[in-house]
Amino acid sequence: MDEWKKQDINEYECLEPFEEQKETKGPFRKFLRRFSDEYGKFIFVNFLFVICSLPIVTIGLSITGLFYVMMRFVEDEYVDVFYHFKKGIVDNFKKGLIAGIVVLLTITVVYFLFYIGYYNGVILDNFIGKLILIMSFFILFTGIMVHLFVFTMIVRYDIPLRRIYKNTFGILMLNMAKGIVITSIPLIISIILLMIPYASTFYFILYFSIVSYIVISNILNIFIRYE
Repeated sequence: MDEWKKQDINEYECLEPFEEQKETKGPFRKFLRRFSDEYGKFIFVNFLFVICSLPIVTIGLSITGLFYVMMRFVEDEYVDVFYHFKKGIVDNFKKGLIAGIVVLLTITVVYFLFYIGYYNGVILDNFIGKLILIMSFFILFTGIMVHLFVFTMIVRYDIPLRRIYKNTFGILMLNMAKGIVITSIPLIISIILLMIPYASTFYFILYFSIVSYIVISNILNIFIRYE
């Protein structure tokens, strides 16, 4: 399967690696150095993401812009937040929009399943309802995991969206444990913030930029193995 994946990526010429940078020892030290030098940019891109996501239907484009900017941070490249946020959206407009619609459809399905499962499983104490409730959480988690990889691949490789989804499922099949850990990161941070009074402000300041940095840096470690 590893060899198939390498051939598949090379065949579609999706390898457009960023310029090589001098290696910084330790990903955490690298993050701290970049964040301490340019924390204002982290705040600004987080603000742009939140504002551009307000129309809801633009969520896919907002994620694309955010991931494009954070990809450059992870790769230790120069970042002009507004310019690169816009460039990430423009260069990947169609793919980002369609992927965003898939995300919204997934959320809609999860919402209805959760409502049905909660009403029947919790209120009426029905076994089938409880199964539906569990299934709604499973679909939500899987959807988040898939699209964290999808949006990272959108901003990194110039290949059709259909191929991106196919490659994503292929890579996740080979790296399911790592995919679960990566997906758990934003969920765990969100749960911790919910337990802290007034921590919701963090979402508007730094949450999305920091979480996306962590997620992308870990996903890239997987992608590099197949490049």
